[in-house]
Amino acid sequence: MYDVIYDLTITKEQRLGLAKQFAGVLIKMVYAFVWQETTIPGPWLTSSVANYTGGLAMKYVNKFADSLTGYHHPDPTVAASLNVYPGDTTCRTGSSPHAKWHEQSANALFDLIQLCGSMKMLIKAILPTRRYKQNREQYFF
Repeated sequence: MYDVIYDLTITKEQRLGLAKQFAGVLIKMVYAFVWQETTIPGPWLTSSVANYTGGLAMKYVNKFADSLTGYHHPDPTVAASLNVYPGDTTCRTGSSPHAKWHEQSANALFDLIQLCGSMKMLIKAILPTRRYKQNREQYFF
């Protein structure tokens, strides 16, 4: 695979687009890990005020990240943090960070998959103009 992509040339616009998409995915992933109890331990994890505020902020964090990526979740309730799962309004703003970790990490992983798809489409669009044109199908399923 390295021999296919080592000298790919992408435009500044394509780089900017990928950078924005990567930043949006990273924001969601970092926000998820803020609420993961063992990865980044901190006093906010047991604070009812921080948990409540963090739960309310989730939809705004996701909206900002989505504005960078341009990705739209097929289920608008996920982006709005509304009726994502039974009891979500109580769990998300409750005193446990674990529900926020699960919801946010799932949202981030969905965007990570979309980022991989964006990168694949970009590489596939560039490859036909390259010397690997005849072999490109062996690299992409």
